[in-house]
Amino acid sequence: MTMSPVTGQRRVAQRTRLFYLVMALALGGILLVSRPLEPSRLPNMCLPDMLVGIPCITSGLTRGFHAISLGQVRAALAYHPLSLLLYGVAILHLLVACLRLLGWKSRLLRIPEPVQVMLWGTIGLLLVFWIPRVLATLLVR
Repeated sequence: MTMSPVTGQRRVAQRTRLFYLVMALALGGILLVSRPLEPSRLPNMCLPDMLVGIPCITSGLTRGFHAISLGQVRAALAYHPLSLLLYGVAILHLLVACLRLLGWKSRLLRIPEPVQVMLWGTIGLLLVFWIPRVLATLLVR
């Protein structure tokens, strides 16, 4: 039994809507929780830090997001140099997810795989800022 093209398109549309719903809920939750959440009360969940004293690639982002939500931009940048940028990216993606759920289709962006581009771009940026932090930690020992 083969699927008709219309049925296949509906399934893709449903999966796309589910993806944007999950993205909106996850990002909205992260941004909402970042204000009342007190990072000092959270346990250290960075395995490399606990085992060998090397900071995690995202070490400081929770404190940075909390500081941004309180309006403390300098403190946020001290916690993690990319916290302001990633907070902005989270807001941007939250807005895009909400707009997509409302039926908006971008006609300006012609990036073949925007989710993959953003994912690998973010990972690349995190690595660029993380490697010097690790080297500085190792050299201080």
